Amino acid sequence: MSEKPVVLHIRPERAMDGVQSLSSESEVGLSVTAVTSRDAALETLSSTDPDYLVCEHRPDDGLDGLAALDAIVDVRPDLPALLCTAEPDGRVAAEATRRGVAEYVPRSETDPGERLRALAADGGVTARSSIDAIEATTESLRELTRLAADDSRTDAETIEGVLRLGADRLGLSLGYLGRIEDDTYEIEHVVGDHALVEAGASSPLSATYCEHTAQTETLLPIHDAAAEGWADHPSYRVGGIACYLGGKVSVSGETYGTVCFADEEPRATSFTDAERAFVELLVQWVSDELERRHREADLERYEDIIEAVDDGVYALDDEGDFVFVNEAMTALTGYDAESLLGAHTGHIKAPEVVEKAEGIVREMIFEDRDDEATFDLSIRRADDESFPAEDHMTVLWDDDGRFEGTAGVIRDITDRKERELELREANRRIEQILGRIGAAFFAVDDDWNLTYWNAQAEAVLGRDAEAVMGENLWEMFPDATDSAFFEAYREAMDSQEPVVFEEYYPPAERWFRVNAYPSTDGLSVYFHDITDQKERDRKLSGLLETTRSLMHAHTDADVAETVIEAAESRLGFDLNLVRLYDGETGTLYPVASTDGVPDRPVYDADESFAGEAFQRGETVRIDDFDRVGNYDDRDANAAMCVPIGGYGVLSVATTESDVFDDADVSVAEILASNAAAALSRVEREEDLRRYEAVVENVRDMVYVIDEDGAFQLVTEPLAEWLGFDREAMLGERPDEFLDRDDAATFERHIREMQAEGGEPSRRIETSLATADGAERPAEVEVSLIDHDRFRGTVGVVRDRSELEQAREDLRDERDRFSYLFNNLPDAVAETESGDDGSVVRSVNPAFTDVFGVDHATALDERLGEFVRPPTEAQGEEYSRFTDADGSETVRTAEIRRRTADGFRDFLFRGIPYRRDDGRVWGFCIYTDITDQRERERRLEVLNRVLRHNLRNDLTVVLGLADELAARLDDESHLSLLDRLQRKTADVASLSDRARAIERSIRREDADSAPVPIVDAVASLVDTYERTHGVAIETTLPETDARAADGRFTRVVEELLNNGVEHAGADPGLSLEVAATEREVSVTVADEGPGIPPHELDVLTGDEPITQLSHGSGLGLWLVVWLTESYGGTVTFGGTDETGTVVTLTLPRTDS
Repeated sequence: MSEKPVVLHIRPERAMDGVQSLSSESEVGLSVTAVTSRDAALETLSSTDPDYLVCEHRPDDGLDGLAALDAIVDVRPDLPALLCTAEPDGRVAAEATRRGVAEYVPRSETDPGERLRALAADGGVTARSSIDAIEATTESLRELTRLAADDSRTDAETIEGVLRLGADRLGLSLGYLGRIEDDTYEIEHVVGDHALVEAGASSPLSATYCEHTAQTETLLPIHDAAAEGWADHPSYRVGGIACYLGGKVSVSGETYGTVCFADEEPRATSFTDAERAFVELLVQWVSDELERRHREADLERYEDIIEAVDDGVYALDDEGDFVFVNEAMTALTGYDAESLLGAHTGHIKAPEVVEKAEGIVREMIFEDRDDEATFDLSIRRADDESFPAEDHMTVLWDDDGRFEGTAGVIRDITDRKERELELREANRRIEQILGRIGAAFFAVDDDWNLTYWNAQAEAVLGRDAEAVMGENLWEMFPDATDSAFFEAYREAMDSQEPVVFEEYYPPAERWFRVNAYPSTDGLSVYFHDITDQKERDRKLSGLLETTRSLMHAHTDADVAETVIEAAESRLGFDLNLVRLYDGETGTLYPVASTDGVPDRPVYDADESFAGEAFQRGETVRIDDFDRVGNYDDRDANAAMCVPIGGYGVLSVATTESDVFDDADVSVAEILASNAAAALSRVEREEDLRRYEAVVENVRDMVYVIDEDGAFQLVTEPLAEWLGFDREAMLGERPDEFLDRDDAATFERHIREMQAEGGEPSRRIETSLATADGAERPAEVEVSLIDHDRFRGTVGVVRDRSELEQAREDLRDERDRFSYLFNNLPDAVAETESGDDGSVVRSVNPAFTDVFGVDHATALDERLGEFVRPPTEAQGEEYSRFTDADGSETVRTAEIRRRTADGFRDFLFRGIPYRRDDGRVWGFCIYTDITDQRERERRLEVLNRVLRHNLRNDLTVVLGLADELAARLDDESHLSLLDRLQRKTADVASLSDRARAIERSIRREDADSAPVPIVDAVASLVDTYERTHGVAIETTLPETDARAADGRFTRVVEELLNNGVEHAGADPGLSLEVAATEREVSVTVADEGPGIPPHELDVLTGDEPITQLSHGSGLGLWLVVWLTESYGGTVTFGGTDETGTVVTLTLPRTDS
């Protein structure tokens, strides 16, 4: 190879100022081949191996430099290229940068020849920088792994740690994550100091480099904004950002923003491939992390609705005895509250833990230490098992400043301890994998003859020192003359500057890291065999890609398949199997495997090497199955079983023996650790999705308001009830649905709930505004999401419309009852029945008037104190309303009681009712029937006197008339006497008939049970026809309708008698029965003259009963009185021509 770098120069056919100068080789120490087209350049590349490419971009002169670059990159992607334009052009600079050119050169500002010479002169530095970059990348990857696994950091601290890691890796002063919203760019997180780049700052997107970054899927690198055509861009002109490297962040397929690294000082060189690859990894990591957080935030909202897991809370007195524990504390320790309260704290702590806690308390009391302390300890459960915990302890003081005990919060940190242990173990393994090995060394003189060759060189290169001393290096290793070794050593000798590089040497099939130090008389070379390190780096890079894939897994099977694919493609293991643990059956069952693995059985959790690894939680390594007895080794000769946390086992096997080294084991363990974390995340997401499903499918009206006071969740039933679109409510504040006073009420209740000792939830009655402006009454049960710190509230809304209507109806009913109670003319007392009689609870005004006692005096006194009988012997009639069996029965009686106006007669009605609490109350109603009783007694006396005296006197008259008839002979006198006798007999019989009717209408003398009407009528007709010798035509339906009582046949018989009496010898009697669902009717008809109208008017009430109009007989009055007593009606029909028709309509008692 020529000592001068070879340059391929693509320029227009027409030479221009500045372009021709590149061909002057003597000026720049270059060997230049100039062509004028893309095709000519490709043809030249087929026969020439240039070191650099210079491409002019002159579209106006027919040369599209960008298109030429695209063609050449396809052939020589590793060829360093410079793209030149006459003047700075930002668009072309961006396009050139995306194509990976070494530099973009505006000829008006920079001579490309000078830039080439600088690049050639910096070759050594570039090689050394490459080595440094690889080491820096490796260290940065370690740090990224630590950041990703550090659960102690907040989300903001983790993001800012990643930004600082990237900024340090690139040697830039700024790192920031920005959010793109429409045309605005807002910075969310930033590390480094800059007047305009700070968290919360926003600017138009067009004023940032990020506008260009967001338009592409690749990074946007700018190492020198002024030199690359960005001098007029606002980011440089206003913000002073001279160096920039940024990538687009996407979340759920949508552009979220950008991750950027920048500096106010330009870089001397472009960003290397390693730097770009690392930043791409950071950008992807941030994208995945933000997407994961957004998903977890969405799911955790539903978890907050369904349950909040509290830590254990306790309080100790000054002797260290428990005085308070919450339910979470009992759940953590396994003791019930009764077992802990009063017990010493040593009941759940070892003596050394108690001593440690007491020492901290003494320091708080007697030394200058804060009143709060957090420390780790071990808690002993009721089953004698212990678990690691964190105790956040606070000293309690009384009002006088005296120590009265401690309070604390116990948190189970088993998972955190396990993660810390896993992280430490992973870091140890990474350090072991990346550990350095010893260096080989040789030296040559200025003629390239070997002058030294150490033992490590012998071992690495396979040549004995005595055999090679004095030999020419290039003659001994001729294959190296066409490699980077030759070029780097030559450059070191020419420049007298050290070089550092890494290169693969095909004859040895090894990678080497080389440090060459020149001197005037020769070259000293240190080289390390880094083949294993390269392989480990490749595997670790694969693990990072696998970790990213695991973050997107949603099922156990997805995780297992990803692990198998990684073990085979990334780590080079060809026989791989993942078994997962089934807690119900206690087995390890195969889930996923590579194609070469045959069907494997299901193992018990402690069976075989896989079970041993799972039980011990440690890797089991079998280097040769020939040395293991009683084992199935048909498919492999060596294997290792790596536990995947508590989730299963990764088994890796090979057909060779003794092939697994410590690095293989470490890489497999890192893969298993990542798989365990992914399975834990899958398990967590499944739980959260169940919470989500519960909340989304529940038909209750539920909402969640975040700490900023905006709706974070609204269930569909609530949105429908208010008439709003569910999505439209999200992000809105409750003020939209509450008036100002109600909103203030809610805020007050929430503050009180937040206060120490506040209730976990409250119910608030209010009204909510619907979409159409109406007010809907509601009851809202409000609960805090988290009592430790305010994270918002959860509310359950219940419709109070029916409740409000019921309350309104109840108020109306109460008003009506109060009006009736107070205005009822009868005396009423409301009483409570007890062992001591009836106690008055309320009386109406009529009661106070009748019995002469005011309302206040009567309350809570026994009723018998004011309602007294004529004699003490009679006692209190109905002091209790319940029968012996406890049933309530309405009591009625006619009683006589002392009143303010003397003794009065009353119809007493006792109406009991049982209250919700089981007590028996009742109403005592006193209806004054004194006047009625007196009228009845007078009528009874008059009836008996008149009936007895009249009968006796008429008997005397009839006797005298018979005596007179025996003495008279004059026919006219005898005729008058005969008329006198008949009338006297009629009057006498009328008295007898009245007595008979009275007996027939007395209820107590008849069967009071309802009778089957058809059977009763048929029996009466049969008897009547035989005794009276008349025929009666009947129409009787087939029905068992029941009504009236045993006196009803007397009513029908009166109607038949009336027909026989007034219709002559052939009365033409007929009787018809008809029935409906509610009534039964009996119609009796005859062919007589009919009932006179004046008689009917008196019977129907159309005419009053007077001395002149009172009816001539008692039979029809019997019919009317009895029928009406049954709740029925009597209808009279017919005429003088058609006869008499009487219809009795009675209510059925069997319907």
